[in-house]
Amino acid sequence: MASIAPIAGGQYFWVSMLAPIKHKRFASYITGWLTSIAWVAALATGSIFVGTILQGLIILDNPNYEPHQWHGTLLCWAVLTVAVFVNTVPKKLEAEYAGADAAVHMSEEIENAVVNVPRAIMTTMLLNGATGFAIVLAVLFCLGDIDTVLKTPTGFSFIQVFYNGVNSKAGATVMACTIVMLLWCAVIGFLATASRMTWSFAHDQGLPFHRFISRVERRSSIPMIATAVVTIIPALLALIYIGSSTVFEDVVSLSTSGLYASYFIPCSLLLWRRTTGQIRPHSASSSNNNDNENPLPERTAAGQTAAGQTLDSPAAEVVQPQLAWGPWRIPGIWGCINN
Repeated sequence: MASIAPIAGGQYFWVSMLAPIKHKRFASYITGWLTSIAWVAALATGSIFVGTILQGLIILDNPNYEPHQWHGTLLCWAVLTVAVFVNTVPKKLEAEYAGADAAVHMSEEIENAVVNVPRAIMTTMLLNGATGFAIVLAVLFCLGDIDTVLKTPTGFSFIQVFYNGVNSKAGATVMACTIVMLLWCAVIGFLATASRMTWSFAHDQGLPFHRFISRVERRSSIPMIATAVVTIIPALLALIYIGSSTVFEDVVSLSTSGLYASYFIPCSLLLWRRTTGQIRPHSASSSNNNDNENPLPERTAAGQTAAGQTLDSPAAEVVQPQLAWGPWRIPGIWGCINN
């Protein structure tokens, strides 16, 4: 889908394209809310996770430190502050943090998105899958005493595994900081994704105060207000962590269930379209579009198409388009299995 229709709205826009006409508005609206809420919850989860890992490293290196949950909230806010800084500098630096799903929601800021967005998704999954499997094997072989790992005062088993493996606080800290930096970059990507998703949904009038949230800073073409909105909400959610980490985890569990649901809907519709032969081959699309492989209207910083129309105008509305595969797809039965 990222190759067929690369657009910041992602899932909810795809549902609007794939669903039957009489259901597309409702299904798209529900998917948009699921995706928006899920990414804000994911940002809250990631930022508090990085913040509490930092707190765990303080516990490891300073035995006299007395941890409090409000310390974790403050560290979470520090993580969000850095993420906001990176997301509000020129786009070339910010785009370096776009991985799998983040690349989809930044499609309108990426050149040749029909090729580069799927390439970013596949490269991210292959690299993360390979390195993740290698890390799992390494951890299993270096696990050490299981009771010590499970009862670690740091609160994170992997920190204790590092310490057991090298028997050095400094060494364990350096190794854990590598994980922290990777997760911090993920949080930066979460913020980029959440802000673009929120901006796109607001621009299509799916959110309250959509005219305000969908504004774009003209010099940088960055949705500053959407970025602020999706930062403030996780910062406020982090206050729940001070009272109860369990309640906080229950609230942000929406990030998992919401994302799964937001992808289940378009993937199911894509499978239906695929198995019923309603998607034309890519070659037919290329010849009909005269080398313009992206059938979607291109939005400017002000949220307008190249013809000067806003996407909420009747001329720009998504009406049951003729679907055609993009340059990237998994063909045949393997594509159905992938769906």
